[in-house]
Amino acid sequence: MVDKNAHYLMNKGGLYYFTRHVPNDLQRHYDKPRIVMCLKTRNKISALKASQSLASKLDDFWLQMRISNMDVPAANLLIKGQPKETFTSCAPKLSDALEKYCRLKGKGRSEQFFKAAHRNIGYVIQKLGDRPLDTTHHLKLQDSEIGYQVEIIQHHDQEHILHHPCCN
Repeated sequence: MVDKNAHYLMNKGGLYYFTRHVPNDLQRHYDKPRIVMCLKTRNKISALKASQSLASKLDDFWLQMRISNMDVPAANLLIKGQPKETFTSCAPKLSDALEKYCRLKGKGRSEQFFKAAHRNIGYVIQKLGDRPLDTTHHLKLQDSEIGYQVEIIQHHDQEHILHHPCCN
């Protein structure tokens, strides 16, 4: 039976500690079979709140670890040629990153700024699809009308979009 009010607390020398057993199926990812963290409080109510928060975060993290190790149900129905990370990533998609970029960097900018950003990312989305930013790819696109080459390079888990005039 599962204790829905589990608090995972231990009191040692007046200080409260969070202590929790690592599930057997995830122990290979940890150095020790038990997690013990000092909550740096002597107040039981504060310790209960902190332990509940830590337990919830661990449960979410462990669920994500378990799901990422699972075979994808109905994988044969997924769009061919898409990497698994496209469907399992929590990273924002290219279109989401574009909107955030325009919102953060576009204050006081002309309409040309927004048109160029949407056009350039539009080319990438057209070729690659609206993928999460943490999926790896390398692609060169040529737009003969504008004379620019758009190159996408994966570098330290961040996308960098570089524009080079073709006629240099």
